[in-house]
Amino acid sequence: MQFDKVRSIYEDCQAHNYQFSLGGGQDLARIKPGYQMAPVIVVQPPEDSRLVQEEPFGPIVPILSWDEEEDVINRANNTDQGLGATVWCRDPAMAERISMRLEAGSVWVNRGAYPMPTALFGGIKQSGIGGEWGPLGLINSYCSARTFHFAKQ
Repeated sequence: MQFDKVRSIYEDCQAHNYQFSLGGGQDLARIKPGYQMAPVIVVQPPEDSRLVQEEPFGPIVPILSWDEEEDVINRANNTDQGLGATVWCRDPAMAERISMRLEAGSVWVNRGAYPMPTALFGGIKQSGIGGEWGPLGLINSYCSARTFHFAKQ
């Protein structure tokens, strides 16, 4: 089922003639047992493409460029998904500003996804409710916790 989902996203990219930097031209109909496909990188697909809007959970990624910090934050948050994000940046202050504003359950800076069992792991939006692992996961496992603050009169 997952292979079929990744394949359909790949085929959607082909059908829309998106630019492939790596992995274009695969004949996924002829995949041998094991459901393996080579990694795929798609350059500048539209913001509303399936590849950008969905969570493929497979070896296919979009490469999108940006100029303005506010623009990239808005674009990254303009999705129903929110499992994880990665920020790559030479400027530590900029990386922190961007990462703190991303709507994702986990954000890694200058490294790939690296879940740690001592830290809460979970998604937001359509990527999940609550989380697991770490002290917070033990206490609030899969809850939608909210905090309200009221000023004294």
